[in-house]
Amino acid sequence: MDGRGLSGVPGCVHALFQQRVDGDEALLRLAGLRFAQMGTAAEVYADTPDQLEHVLRFVPPHPRLPVVHLSRGVNVLHGRDRALVREFADRFAGRVAGLVVHDKREMGAQTDRLLAGMRELNARLCQRPDGPLVFLEYAAGLDRGWFIEVAERLQDAERVSCCIDVGHVGLRQVVARFGDSHPGLNLKKLGLENPRLPDLVADIQDAVATALPHVLDVTRSLGRLGKHVHFHLHDGMPSAGGLFHPRDPPGGRPAASLRRRMAVRPLAEHHQR
Repeated sequence: MDGRGLSGVPGCVHALFQQRVDGDEALLRLAGLRFAQMGTAAEVYADTPDQLEHVLRFVPPHPRLPVVHLSRGVNVLHGRDRALVREFADRFAGRVAGLVVHDKREMGAQTDRLLAGMRELNARLCQRPDGPLVFLEYAAGLDRGWFIEVAERLQDAERVSCCIDVGHVGLRQVVARFGDSHPGLNLKKLGLENPRLPDLVADIQDAVATALPHVLDVTRSLGRLGKHVHFHLHDGMPSAGGLFHPRDPPGGRPAASLRRRMAVRPLAEHHQR
């Protein structure tokens, strides 16, 4: 989701365009049909330029060009990975609007090196005005103040910016708050099979309720910079790998009944209260 278009007008929503099940191209063709019917812009995943070339064949035309989430293994601290980003940018100039790369834990101790790498990318991208922007996504759980500082120090780099993943930002705060109440208990590793889970619902709910101000703080801080910002929106459930997993197998973990007993509201719902 784009916070602001390049011309300063409000941005638009990009929905995930991805083949989530192994098989032939039928699902991609179906996705193309549905996206065309909905009039929705696309965000796609690609690890290599050839993969992107393949999936773009199925993305229907839209006034907004697709945004591309590159491999989570890409680390812009390394020259070889920046070269890959440049390859994507050069090959798909005029065909995609943005490239998203993750931040990494080690970047927290190498801020100057990160900034130098991002500025190197910016200089190359400025040579192609029709090329995509590059967005550094908050994903590794670093201090949000660090992420805001990186964005502020890159304010004058017009072709690189940041991606705010509200799930990652919120989850970091939720896990930290829950950990304060339950030292040694990692909320992200708290599975449905844990017998303590029903008794922890109130504390999980309290932790989730503290996340929204942190998400809004990052959003407002980056918004003040006056740059194009990309967003990844999630419902803000406290864990994707344990609780509230969206792909529980039928007859597998007792997810549905336990969720009803727990009735934990997602992060987004706290904004509506």
